[in-house]
Amino acid sequence: MAHLSSLLNKLQLDGIPNLAAKAAQYFDQINQRFSGSKVLSLNLAKQPAAIQLACESLSIEFNEAAGSALSALSLREYKKCTHDIRVALCLNKHITLEELDVRFGPPQGVIEYTRKLLDEFKQSFGATMPLSVSRHMNWADSAYVAGAFALVCKRFKKRVASKADILAIAFVKPKVYSNALAKLEEFGKGTLVEIDNGGDILSKTPAKKRPRETLVDASDSRDSPAPETPAPRGRRATIQPPLAATATPTQVDEDEIGSMSRKRMRTLIIESPPTSTRRTSLRTPRQPDVLPAETPVAQKRRGRPATKTAQAAAVTAVAKIATAKRAAKAAAVRPRIGIVSMIQDRDYRETPLYASYQSWRASVLVDK
Repeated sequence: MAHLSSLLNKLQLDGIPNLAAKAAQYFDQINQRFSGSKVLSLNLAKQPAAIQLACESLSIEFNEAAGSALSALSLREYKKCTHDIRVALCLNKHITLEELDVRFGPPQGVIEYTRKLLDEFKQSFGATMPLSVSRHMNWADSAYVAGAFALVCKRFKKRVASKADILAIAFVKPKVYSNALAKLEEFGKGTLVEIDNGGDILSKTPAKKRPRETLVDASDSRDSPAPETPAPRGRRATIQPPLAATATPTQVDEDEIGSMSRKRMRTLIIESPPTSTRRTSLRTPRQPDVLPAETPVAQKRRGRPATKTAQAAAVTAVAKIATAKRAAKAAAVRPRIGIVSMIQDRDYRETPLYASYQSWRASVLVDK
């Protein structure tokens, strides 16, 4: 009792009423349950775990990092010992589907199919055992709930949570979790097959509806006048002569049209492309300028192919232009680093990355 009081004093919890008596009560229960235990980690974690259980029963916040420091165990080992103590004292809290939904936020349909899988598992697996045993079965155990949730997420092909996260939130040992998965796969085949056949439809977002296409009658489009295009600014509008009516290349018999459906008739009517009359200009074409007569030497040189020197000079000029463009583009996107960046731009301690590093460093120091 004196050692518990000193631990409460170190945790700054000695002034809370009824906490010391509750911690002593849990410590006695732990000693009775683990009497003669030779596991060193359990013996070291007994008193901090008793204080933690007392704080949880009185709705008082408890720092697990401080408890692991007082027990001289790592945080992971301390959590494992606390879990074993909860299971031994039947204080392990069962996880619910609502808590999994809030914690991991699975897609639509996962929680519904998980509940359906648990119901089928209860009916199928309960039918294989006596009624007296089935009544005392804990069907809402965290191992079954977490296993069904993981199975449905796997069949939906959605990675919602890892196995380590599910085991951590459900307080389930890996061996118990694996056995529960095997039982759920054996006695919940109906729901799993239903998910494989079409359960992933619920997890997909509904596609946007395409607008309905309205059919326009060809006769209406031909009877309606074409929209007048406004004349461009700065030019006089010229009056175009009307186009001559042209016959359609395909003629359809009236009796044949009458026997066909309206949709079929529209596909047979082929409109002829509009014929346009070329506009004649009143301006006379511009006459080419009179060039001086070419000398025989120039005619001979013009027919001769370009020399290698001229070709090399042209290739060199093009390569220089391309190299200059690439250098300008690289200089525009090249990051400025080093002392120039610190002087001209800003200090690295003002960047978001450095701020996130500082927060991470502070959290690590607090945990230690």
